[in-house]
Amino acid sequence: MSFRYVFAKYLKDPQSCPGLLFEDENVLIIEDMYPKSLVHYLIIPKENTSKTPQEAFKDEQFIAKIQKYVDKASEMVLSKWSASYETPISKQNIIVCCHSVPSLANLHIHVMTDDLCSNRLKNKKHYNSFATPFAIKWTEFPLAADDPRHSPEHCNLLLKGDLIHNGINYRSSFRRLRQELDRKRDTIVTNRKRRAAQDEESGRKKANTLTSPPH
Repeated sequence: MSFRYVFAKYLKDPQSCPGLLFEDENVLIIEDMYPKSLVHYLIIPKENTSKTPQEAFKDEQFIAKIQKYVDKASEMVLSKWSASYETPISKQNIIVCCHSVPSLANLHIHVMTDDLCSNRLKNKKHYNSFATPFAIKWTEFPLAADDPRHSPEHCNLLLKGDLIHNGINYRSSFRRLRQELDRKRDTIVTNRKRRAAQDEESGRKKANTLTSPPH
């Protein structure tokens, strides 16, 4: 089976899915195997699985059905981040979106932190697939009938635009952008290591207090 159809395998046999976090009669929630942010989950609906996001989410009843899973996955992302990193974030730092031209066949929704600094983010296409309107925000569904993102040709042009991050235009220099993303990731990870060291030191002090003989 082509990797493009890997989600079909997981829908048929959820226990075969690496990184399975949640399953019920309506969806799977999994860890993205190639995360583009430091925390990156996917919701895979069991209904409308062969439709494009534009088509599947024309149905407002279906949107309402999936909304509780978007909320659940968002909370899971926040919880994972809080357990892993010291840098504070809020719901405003969560991206919920669908690619307008998905690379994988079965319907899925990305729920992820907005750092976009995972070392799996390796090229301009990866970055622009989340940093431009190529990523259709969950709150934009259903798309208006005249939205140009119904056209795959238009969507693919969005991937070729300039690389823009925090208001800085890197044009087509992914190397320079990647350097900035690495600095961001290093800061986040350094903060995590600092907290771990502080927790370890606190644990040692507590252990020493408990084992010290009385005076």
